[in-house]
Amino acid sequence: MLDRFMTEQLTLTKKDSRRIEGIKANVQDKIYIKDVSISVEEDDIFEHTNLAGAPHYLKVTKVIYYNHPSMGHIEINYQKIERFYRIYLDTNIVSRINDFRLKEEDARALRAMSEKIDKKEIELFTSIKAKEELEKIQQTIQRDFLLFIYNLVKKVPVSNLVVSTPSTFGSISFGTSRFGGGRSTENPLLIKLKTIFDKDDAEHIFQAERSNMDFFLTLDKKSIIDRINDSPDDFRKIGLKINIVLPVDLSNILEIKNVEN
Repeated sequence: MLDRFMTEQLTLTKKDSRRIEGIKANVQDKIYIKDVSISVEEDDIFEHTNLAGAPHYLKVTKVIYYNHPSMGHIEINYQKIERFYRIYLDTNIVSRINDFRLKEEDARALRAMSEKIDKKEIELFTSIKAKEELEKIQQTIQRDFLLFIYNLVKKVPVSNLVVSTPSTFGSISFGTSRFGGGRSTENPLLIKLKTIFDKDDAEHIFQAERSNMDFFLTLDKKSIIDRINDSPDDFRKIGLKINIVLPVDLSNILEIKNVEN
């Protein structure tokens, strides 16, 4: 009965950056969703496109589930917010906090960006890959301090670097039968990334791309940014949606005015 009222389609971005697309809903002063199997929590973000094609961003402030055999639905209170961005931090953004190996322009850009974070217009993420790299630091005090900083940043869900392919013989799929078998190969996207980037950098970018980040923020100009600029056609063929940027470039893209002393 409620189906005929669910005339709009929304995209839900969870707090851990997972996205659920194509959610049928009715958007009024509240959001109504018939499918009660969808997990909605406070601070999740709905993306809603109006009739003119302009995106609106609706932050969840309250959720009520009504479980009824025929009239069950989710009722959601929301607050309209400005466009927000999900930014993945390369390990060097964290590691250079400790030794101040930053250019002045990048430091200013990061400081200016922090105001966007405070206004909830930017969310920062990294992955367990960063933790693995930080744990290799030999100096105990430095390692412990940087892991403290790491734990303050949200983490993206881990995406598998490998894909499993069942072995087949005739019509028998060995990977799914009593014969066992099958093989694992690297994810095709990761393979493409490794043709341009070093292994660790490729894995970071892979995790950020698979987690639907808007930007990959790095201080690694030589082995990331310069390689993109040196092989623009090869990089374009990979088909990444994410933008890979230095802090000063991101500041310019988001039109953030650098903070002056």
